[in-house]
Amino acid sequence: MANAVIWIFNQAVEEMFAVSFGSLACNAPDVWDGWLKIIIDAGISDLMRAWLRSFAGEGVHVLPVSLPQPSEVVGGQRHLPAQIMLARLRLPVLVDRMIRAGFLPPVERFLHVDADTAFFASPQELTEASWGAEQIWAVKEWDWVGEKEQMVTEDLRMARDHCFISTAQDRHRRLAAVLGMSTEDLLMVPSYNSGVWVAMPGDHLTNPWEETYRKLRAADETLGGSFINPHSSEESALSLAIHRGAIRIKPLPRQYNYLPPREPRDWPSDTVIAHFVTFHLNHHWPAYRRWYAQRDSLQRNGLWPWDVT
Repeated sequence: MANAVIWIFNQAVEEMFAVSFGSLACNAPDVWDGWLKIIIDAGISDLMRAWLRSFAGEGVHVLPVSLPQPSEVVGGQRHLPAQIMLARLRLPVLVDRMIRAGFLPPVERFLHVDADTAFFASPQELTEASWGAEQIWAVKEWDWVGEKEQMVTEDLRMARDHCFISTAQDRHRRLAAVLGMSTEDLLMVPSYNSGVWVAMPGDHLTNPWEETYRKLRAADETLGGSFINPHSSEESALSLAIHRGAIRIKPLPRQYNYLPPREPRDWPSDTVIAHFVTFHLNHHWPAYRRWYAQRDSLQRNGLWPWDVT
């Protein structure tokens, strides 16, 4: 069976995707040559679609997807990023369906990566580790604390600011009550980043993940709407499902989903996948120079969809 890397994105982040895609070819040639590269088309441009078709002989597959209806998304309104994020938790089922329909060869396991990632090295070891009773492999989120000269980190919790739209002082208590939890338990839920993860085809991950997502959507409705952030609800659902034991996880080392270090830190030498989160806000950080350097290298080497002037 084959292994695969999967991206799901739309036209808004095509430049980010091009760096992720090209860096795999340049910095992980063993994976490029040996794995399928699956692009889930959630609204990409005609130019990007045509460019990707030129790689068809290199194991690149472009597959369309119907995005979830706004009524399925937390908040119940059209929110394209949230619709794409909800679609990606359905990827294990989609891949399984595409295999059964003959659009893909059999896939043993796949690595999902966000468009705002870059491969600094090969993730080949992810296929060499044995799979047990877990349903997903993912990285626990963290952040740096204290003086910037000190390498001190702390694990992040699900119920932090980005989980909410509401700014009410009692928002944690109110959400916990609707979810049937104590406030203390809610505040203990660790956050797992859903931008990079490994899974197998089938419904064993999608079903409990989506069931928890529906509970968050119902909680938002019960609380009057515009209470929970739809942009992060898919990640919150994953973290909550893991905390409650509905999803079994094998935690991955940070090197497979390393968030941008803050000055004076640099990317660790063993970083495999760099995740350039909050790019539009923090692209001026020194750590983001690696992204620009990779983009410039791809432009020079002809691995770029657009004309360079």
